[in-house]
Amino acid sequence: VCLGGDSSETVFSRKFHPASTMKLAIAASALEYDAKLANFSYTCKGNNTFTLDAEGKETVSVHCSGGNVHGTLTTMESAMAQSCNGYFIALAQQVPEEILRKNLKKFGFDDVMHYDSFKFDDNTFMGQGQASVTTIGLNMYTNAILNKGVLAEPHFILGSNDKREEPMKAKTQAVTRQMCTEEVADSIKNMMVKVMREGTGRDFAVDGVEMAFKTGTGEEGDGKTQTL
Repeated sequence: VCLGGDSSETVFSRKFHPASTMKLAIAASALEYDAKLANFSYTCKGNNTFTLDAEGKETVSVHCSGGNVHGTLTTMESAMAQSCNGYFIALAQQVPEEILRKNLKKFGFDDVMHYDSFKFDDNTFMGQGQASVTTIGLNMYTNAILNKGVLAEPHFILGSNDKREEPMKAKTQAVTRQMCTEEVADSIKNMMVKVMREGTGRDFAVDGVEMAFKTGTGEEGDGKTQTL
């Protein structure tokens, strides 16, 4: 399966910024560390300033998409619905870096995917900068959330048989790993439903169909954007 006109780039190899879809992994990582962070509160001013060093001398400004000012967000669920960049950087700062790295690794975000460092000024926590993902990787980690936190090995062959008249032998479904607890996965799924009902995904909702998803808009080096 290829993307675009370049036959050398497939869903397994083509990398792009996960953008705000990465907020799902950050939220899950935070909840795995401390369930009370579900009620973490942050006031978004549209253009949010963060301290990068212990002395407070180095700061960086991070804006929300479209210049939106989200005001005070009192729950992780409401921040996910609005896809507030400031909130999720502040949330990530509540988790010790070593633990955050460990938890994000469960979702496939590691040094293989260009996570050489976690610096707020390279927009990593907004799914930009050094953050990259493949199409299959993004689908695997979001599906794991909807599968009670279990990452199942993907199969392109559902089953096989030796003779046409014999029933098909289903391929055994192997569990690769538990990416997060079932409780955390359910919490993230509920956030994804709210994205569709009340948040940035309202325009993609289909009447009568229950859906759960996360929107994302990535910025490329040439100034172009891509919508996920």
